[in-house]
Amino acid sequence: MTNKNKDEQIQSEDKQDVTTLAPENTQESIEPEAPTSEAESPQPKSPEFEEKQGKRGVKLGTAAIILALLLGGGMTFMMQKQAGDYEARIARLEAQIKASQSSLSSEMQQVQADTLEQAKTMTHKAEVVLDQQKKSIESLQLAVADVKGRRPNDWLLAEADYLVKLAGRKLFLEHDVVSATRLMESADQRIAALNDPSLVSLRQSMANDITKLRTVPLIDRDG
Repeated sequence: MTNKNKDEQIQSEDKQDVTTLAPENTQESIEPEAPTSEAESPQPKSPEFEEKQGKRGVKLGTAAIILALLLGGGMTFMMQKQAGDYEARIARLEAQIKASQSSLSSEMQQVQADTLEQAKTMTHKAEVVLDQQKKSIESLQLAVADVKGRRPNDWLLAEADYLVKLAGRKLFLEHDVVSATRLMESADQRIAALNDPSLVSLRQSMANDITKLRTVPLIDRDG
């Protein structure tokens, strides 16, 4: 009996051991196997990586802003430079126009001064010649009158005397050189028609006066 009880006690202990081990084996079979590689499960991003990514984005944004500012500034600079060039060209053209106007004005003033000086010179010359002609014609009038007195019945001498006196009035009072010259030429033709050798010296004096009258400058006294 004693041996039988010992065997039962041993069997009972063995069953307890088996029962105790069973849950452990069951737990081991239920637990999932741990992943064997890093690629199979995503790793969480570290704060340092996220900080670098943020700084990189800020730098890119800053660079884009700076680039935009540089481009805008460059365009503004080019437009300002072109505007400055246009203004400089306009200023040069205005200066050239003013210089041309000033030069033209100076030239016109010089031409006017020269013309006025020439007119004064011609007037003075004409007055001198007219004064000389006045004396010459006065002498000629006396000579014609003397011949007429010696030949009172010669109507050609009477006409010549009248024409010479009329030429003197045209010249001295009206300053009409053209009419005076024509009247003197008509008087010479009357004397030449007489065909008198004694009147050669008189005709020579008349010819000299006519030549001088033709050289007198014509003066526009109305202008």
